[in-house]
Amino acid sequence: MKKITAILITLLAAFSLMACGFSPLDINFKIEKYEPNYQSLSFVITWDTETDKIVKDSMYMNLSLDGKVVSSKVGIKSGEAFEVTRLKENTTYLVEVFATSGKDLVTLYKDHKTTLVDGSSVENPYLINNKQDLMTLYETMQKEEIEGESGNIEYRKDVLLKTYYKLAADIDMQNEVLLTSIFNGKEFKGTFDGNGKTIRNVEVLNTNKGEVSLFGRVSGTIKNLTLDNVYINSKNNSYAGTSYVSIVAHNAFNTSVIFEGIHIKNSKIEYTHYSTVGTLYLGAVAGNAKGKFKDITIDGLDIDLDITRNLSTAYVGSLVGRYNDESNKKINRIQNVIVTNNTTNVNFVHVEESGKNRTLNVGGIIGGLSISGTQTNLYYQGEININQTKFESKLTEGQTASNSEVNVGGIVGKSASEISQVYADVNINIQNTANNEKTNLKGIKFTKAGILAGQNQYVLKQAIGKGNIHVLTDSLETDAFIGYLDKMTRPELYAIYQNVVFNKNDVVIEDTSMITVYANKEELTAFLENQSISQWIKDRL
Repeated sequence: MKKITAILITLLAAFSLMACGFSPLDINFKIEKYEPNYQSLSFVITWDTETDKIVKDSMYMNLSLDGKVVSSKVGIKSGEAFEVTRLKENTTYLVEVFATSGKDLVTLYKDHKTTLVDGSSVENPYLINNKQDLMTLYETMQKEEIEGESGNIEYRKDVLLKTYYKLAADIDMQNEVLLTSIFNGKEFKGTFDGNGKTIRNVEVLNTNKGEVSLFGRVSGTIKNLTLDNVYINSKNNSYAGTSYVSIVAHNAFNTSVIFEGIHIKNSKIEYTHYSTVGTLYLGAVAGNAKGKFKDITIDGLDIDLDITRNLSTAYVGSLVGRYNDESNKKINRIQNVIVTNNTTNVNFVHVEESGKNRTLNVGGIIGGLSISGTQTNLYYQGEININQTKFESKLTEGQTASNSEVNVGGIVGKSASEISQVYADVNINIQNTANNEKTNLKGIKFTKAGILAGQNQYVLKQAIGKGNIHVLTDSLETDAFIGYLDKMTRPELYAIYQNVVFNKNDVVIEDTSMITVYANKEELTAFLENQSISQWIKDRL
């Protein structure tokens, strides 16, 4: 029997189990529900509360192991669920319920109960062997109740959300279409260990929700997993609020999150953002995030985003849409990220209204970054296309235009963090494409674009880049390499590999001050031998 089925059978048996012990008093004593977890047991006990055969509030439970009481629950109330904690996984305990009757202590119940084992830890993982195992997990998380069964389905889900999962084999989902995330949008607090295996050929279809991804909300760990040919399909979305979009986890806004050893290949995100006020967070590993990102590769990812009614605020990146952690803990949380063969296309409508500032932040790796510490070893190769498909002005006479902005960079769109040891090979195109013609952006006060960062508000160093930027706009604050600078410290190293062409309104702008230009890889490699660029970057040139 499959392990996913086995754990549910264990829970079902527990739910349907009534008191197997004894009750010497005629008070209609009953164990209504018993629910095992990995390190706890939960119960609901009922009895005739009008009885005078037991002293009020005298009922309590002891759990014993090898003749020693290890945990207790006092003040048990009839019909109220309670949990006995501090237990060991896969361990059988003697459960006893006592109450005071007159002057005597009476035993009302006595039986043995066992905590769960499969999925409790790395030593006892919950193995997923095939497509059916994964689908059983998915289907269980969708259910509101199970016909003909007693027990609390929400409790069962809670157990599954804290489980340690491990893939035992590669899984071909055979183009299965999921209508929600595997965990149905609930917060996954456990660990999903891919064990070096691959999940391939799966689609997540979303038409009217603001949250879409394969795993949903995550505050636990996802690691050692390859995802191949995953399609996030929200092109017909009509949700009009804040949206979180990802292949892995749409929302991971918790410092305890760990994404490590994740590899995404040949995958696609199509999303229609219908809201005029809600913020959009879109990234392949996480839409909105804190936590740790390490040893991530993304190859052959296509992002197609349509903002159809009006640009509000959007964060778009191949790794993460927005990473924001201002806890002042100087920890390197984003390390060793490689993005190759990426194409990001963003089409947006802009309706100009006085006092309503609109912002689009698009990065090859990260859309928006605000974090203490230094993020290191970031490599991007791909193309970013920003198209304003429609512009409408609702300004009346005397009204002031908004301070709307577009920030686009090969590594990060808008950065307020120290970044070092980076390489970007990017082509960026920004223009208005209404009426199938390429013209200047309209109603955008600031267009900030750079090979490395669009708008950089902190330290950027040990950086190498190449590529082309083509911008059609009425207003521009940028240079060809590092974008708009705010509070920028002097760089320790900037090097352009081959050339950077910056084109504004079809006029080539060459501004490579502070930057050393190398015509070929051999010249660059020779220069880097005596520089403080990491071996990780050198190995990937």
